[in-house]
Amino acid sequence: MQLTDEFIQNEAYRSDVYRLLSACYCKPGNEFAEEGLAKNLAAALEPVLREAVPFAKNMDEALASHSAQDILIDYSALFIGPFKLLAPPYGSTYLESERTVLGSSTIDAIKRYRSAGVEMDPGQKDIPDHIATELEFMYYLITKEIEAYRASNREEASKHLEAQQDFLKRHLGAWGPKFAADVKKGAKNPFYKNLADCTLLFIKSDMDYLKNVVGGKGN
Repeated sequence: MQLTDEFIQNEAYRSDVYRLLSACYCKPGNEFAEEGLAKNLAAALEPVLREAVPFAKNMDEALASHSAQDILIDYSALFIGPFKLLAPPYGSTYLESERTVLGSSTIDAIKRYRSAGVEMDPGQKDIPDHIATELEFMYYLITKEIEAYRASNREEASKHLEAQQDFLKRHLGAWGPKFAADVKKGAKNPFYKNLADCTLLFIKSDMDYLKNVVGGKGN
């Protein structure tokens, strides 16, 4: 793989997409529209996955045409309850045979966080394999990769690239498609329907991207 400024900029765009997707799965409020969350997502997607941009633009239109309360109601029905969750946002509910939370897959995710130098905040209420947490972890890994490249430490950067690929394979890429299908099926608001499409398309594309980059890192 030939290291260029263009490549590093592309990695920065990838990190932005993961960071913004993570934010989209947090509790919604007026700040989603006020801070241009979906607009920023569309801008980050443009250089790396143009096919996903229409979904982000549809999300922005949904934020403009629906109240924050409307978005929150759909968010709660999908991810919070109080009744059966329409789209459980936890990896373990898709990866464990009995769809339980805090299973062996959750422990594996925690080990990967710690191995990368990330400790869970004791005050965090979400289970460690929440979709927002796993997306944010990918953002973190890419950020560390970029830092290593800028410090001319290609060996360290390669480790972070491999960690990204393995985490997608074992976690987000393994349960993300089923989760996205549940979100799209259960969502009533176009914000979450389009978020599901955007998330699925990006994760699949990024898995292919990393397969090429990690496979060709020695070139």
